[in-house]
Amino acid sequence: MPPPDKIGPTRIQTRILSIDAVRGFALFGVLLVNMFNFGAYSPEWSNAVDRAFSIIMHSLFETRSLRLFSMLFGFGFALQLARALSLDNGSLWFYFRRLFFLFLFGMAHALFYDGDILMEYAALGLILVLFRNVPDWILLVLAVLLLTAFPV
Repeated sequence: MPPPDKIGPTRIQTRILSIDAVRGFALFGVLLVNMFNFGAYSPEWSNAVDRAFSIIMHSLFETRSLRLFSMLFGFGFALQLARALSLDNGSLWFYFRRLFFLFLFGMAHALFYDGDILMEYAALGLILVLFRNVPDWILLVLAVLLLTAFPV
């Protein structure tokens, strides 16, 4: 695929549809987890069905969908960063603009929900730029070290 002449939304013909499908599944899992957490029950009032449902929600959705969505966030921004750098001028303006608006959206969302993670995603997106020229083997070693020190 030739590099784009300008940055903009990806045409449907060039999108990776399998990634979009996985992202949709991850978002559905995040939605289920958030609905469950917002309607959380008191343990004193729960019965066996409530406890079983809680275990299912935690093991099938909370532990997987949030991590999957985070991984897809990193993958998506890696694609955006590569696309921005493939331009002749190598401009990161579009990438930084997206992070800025993600941060603003996160600030607005934080007014309604104290568990917002979008501002953290925007800050981590800035850190991704610092690692754009680091060799893959160093990134792999860093990932293993970070996952060992801070298991997810």
